[in-house]
Amino acid sequence: MKKNDIKNYYANVYDEEHRLADGCDNRHLVERIVKMYHYKGIVKKLFKGARILDISCGTGLYSIEFAKLGFRVYACDLCENHISKLKEKAKKLNLNIYACVCDACKLPFKDDYFDLVLLAGAVYHLPKDGKVKAIEEAVRVCRHQKHIMIDYLPRMHAEYQNIARYGELISKEDEIFSYDNTSDMLKYIENIGVGMNDCFSTDGITRLISDRVNSMSKEQFNRYVSFCIKQSFDYDIVDMGEHAIIDIIKN
Repeated sequence: MKKNDIKNYYANVYDEEHRLADGCDNRHLVERIVKMYHYKGIVKKLFKGARILDISCGTGLYSIEFAKLGFRVYACDLCENHISKLKEKAKKLNLNIYACVCDACKLPFKDDYFDLVLLAGAVYHLPKDGKVKAIEEAVRVCRHQKHIMIDYLPRMHAEYQNIARYGELISKEDEIFSYDNTSDMLKYIENIGVGMNDCFSTDGITRLISDRVNSMSKEQFNRYVSFCIKQSFDYDIVDMGEHAIIDIIKN
């Protein structure tokens, strides 16, 4: 996947600004709520003023949340339009977020600098060697005994989705996205010399039943989110979700 293809996709094809924004549909809101639940489980262990790096930050949904909580937030993304929107929002909210355009495989930060590193959408788009390099960079800039939380797109879910839609498995990687099961992610991090602390599904089977989820009443939706949070800890079903996180700790 070429950088220009990714930039074009987010500039002209897909609206990342509204995917998880306030007012998004229930299907996407599940991902936002469950992911933030797990992020907060880590950030509550940090001191106020700790440094958090949000790699592939998009338009800054999570960067802004962490800045509001009093952390020193650094955010970077490959897409100039994402960083511009993040800076606009931070200015309106009077939040001090350092935001820059950069490649996840070549971060402009010094070693052992951050107390928490989030590596989000970059892994969705990179080939295997690119994923390993991006993870290496995330580990490099993270302090020892601190967390790196890496988002990925489980291949198993994508295959279920393709069967439901087209009656066949994925025949090849698509032009923009690249898929990995948890076993693949474990191989990447083992190549770097780190191990898994935990892993979570952030939306379970929500996409496969998205019509039903989007039509739920508020009470039904709240119960469903509670169910998704509970099920997100089950290793056996992580790869059935559309999005997942692997949590590693730098030795």
